[in-house]
Amino acid sequence: MVSSARLAASRRSLACAIGAGVLQPGGGGNGLGPASASFAAGATAGLPIASITGLNAGETIATIAPNDGRLTLDVSRRTLLVGLTASAVGTIASTLTTSSGRKLSMTIAVAAGAPITLNNLFSTAQANSYSVYADESENTPLFRVARRAIGSTLTLTVSGNKLKLVDDGTDAFVVKGSGSLTLGESIPITITETHPNATNSGLQSSSQVGVNAKGNWPAMLAA
Repeated sequence: MVSSARLAASRRSLACAIGAGVLQPGGGGNGLGPASASFAAGATAGLPIASITGLNAGETIATIAPNDGRLTLDVSRRTLLVGLTASAVGTIASTLTTSSGRKLSMTIAVAAGAPITLNNLFSTAQANSYSVYADESENTPLFRVARRAIGSTLTLTVSGNKLKLVDDGTDAFVVKGSGSLTLGESIPITITETHPNATNSGLQSSSQVGVNAKGNWPAMLAA
């Protein structure tokens, strides 16, 4: 029979081991968790996926594999977030390594998101026409594409190099290109919007950009 003194000593040793990070409380492996998580395809970048449990004081997540942009970490490096790179429906087998060298294997399910319907990008009170200065400098924002769906991809179709699209995934602007604008001309443009959850993905919205002596920047597409 184990004496009370030996049992108490064993408990103290176990508590010290847990406090030192040698053993982790909780079930399975090294005590890190969770082993699984999920998020929807097309989810906004920065959306929390899971808080990592079982980390010691001062211990953080040092690396994520695969490091392909689909997953990222918050500032504290203790919470897993949706990354900037879009994830297809399926499963991500990820390994998170802590600053202490411990590893957590996670199975992350990427579910199909709720279906959405894309809107015409150019439904405005300006009759789908936008005015710009003839002497705009290259890369100057001309107007913002405000009706785009979060998580969608935009592609600008325009003849020549007078206009281009700048898109960070949330805000998109039609900006001045490298070509010269001619006073009085009207430039037809089409923006194609695609989204993995859209019932009408690939929707094309068309407009005209008129070049005047004075413009109305910042013209904003109606939300």
